[in-house]
Amino acid sequence: MCNIVTYVILTELAFCDKLVYGGKGAVYMPREKKYVNDDQRKAAQFEAVKRYKDAKKIKRVPLDMPEDELESLKKFCSDHGESVTSFIKAAIQERKERLISGESNIES
Repeated sequence: MCNIVTYVILTELAFCDKLVYGGKGAVYMPREKKYVNDDQRKAAQFEAVKRYKDAKKIKRVPLDMPEDELESLKKFCSDHGESVTSFIKAAIQERKERLISGESNIES
């Protein structure tokens, strides 16, 4: 079990490059800033996301639906501890499996 002190130490270590040992114990050396300004950081982040999506062959699929249905879906999903995206993905998979198994009583 992780207590708050351990969490803080691990969180701080995530932002450090190396651990330097001195006379009174360890000293964490912070990472140097890679980007001079926020625009450089945003551009680098955009490129990183693009590389990830390209590598995983991820494509965005837009979905249009009435606002009241979307709000109802969001509430349903949050009540069941699931995200809207994971719910939609599961529904698509379930529908595909039904069609493959030959169930003909599926409504469009």
